[in-house]
Amino acid sequence: MDLNKSYIQWLVQMTPLTWTTSEERVKSFLNKDSAQITVDLEILIGKKVINK
Repeated sequence: MDLNKSYIQWLVQMTPLTWTTSEERVKSFLNKDSAQITVDLEILIGKKVINK
């Protein structure tokens, strides 16, 4: 997935990976015009079972 500059800012704000890194590294990443990311998801679906 290609991210433009505004999406990069949203990514930085939401990911815990940037919460503990240096401000310099975050600023360096935010200065990019675009970035490519890969997303790996695992979706869990719960179902309520009623025992009769």
